Amino acid sequence: MRSSSVYRDSALMAWKVSAPNLLDKKTRGSYLVSSRNQSTGRGLPGPDRSPSRSTVMSQIAIAPVTPSTTPEASKPTLEALKVKFGGVPKMFATFAHSPAALEAVAGYFGAMGKASLPARTQEAIAIAVAEANGCTYCLSAHTALGKLQGVPADELAGFRSGRAANPREQAILDLALAIVHTHGADTTRQLAAARQAGLTDAELVEVISAVAQNVLTNYLNVVAGTEVDFPKVA
Repeated sequence: MRSSSVYRDSALMAWKVSAPNLLDKKTRGSYLVSSRNQSTGRGLPGPDRSPSRSTVMSQIAIAPVTPSTTPEASKPTLEALKVKFGGVPKMFATFAHSPAALEAVAGYFGAMGKASLPARTQEAIAIAVAEANGCTYCLSAHTALGKLQGVPADELAGFRSGRAANPREQAILDLALAIVHTHGADTTRQLAAARQAGLTDAELVEVISAVAQNVLTNYLNVVAGTEVDFPKVA
């Protein structure tokens, strides 16, 4: 049987992201950045967008691990992430407090890297869901990753408000946001529209999975107040 560290590394390899220059300079080139003297990463972009944005913490609630506090079982995954990003994104360094949680999120990203939904579409879902959930970290990270996919700036801005450039993608975003806003309880109309747009059952399940993936990372970053180490989106 494969060890869990081998599993995590292979799972991350399926995540088709290589962006060694995307993180900010103080994160790039280091194994992990100390959490000292960091401003809050909650970075909520304005109380008018979501009721949850009304309170901004003055300090990080759960700081990322440091080299001296990293659990041994988390180190292989963090090293694999360093290869992809040139440093360890603070979100993953925060998950790393729990090797089980880090393994879960790394496996999720790796598995969704093999999904039939295009990477561009997954970034559209991520941006729309991050905006809805008030997560500046994920909004910034996925906007940067969307640019890496060659998505024009006006389309990236549209994703934030749930607008897409074509009917199929629009049906996907409508479904994703209906899931977020109604907790999945009222999606009959959006499911029908997605089917009309040509989505298969497998793709519908992947849309739901992408929403769940981003809800997980959004909630971690909002609760923890993760400092944004990607180009920050206002």
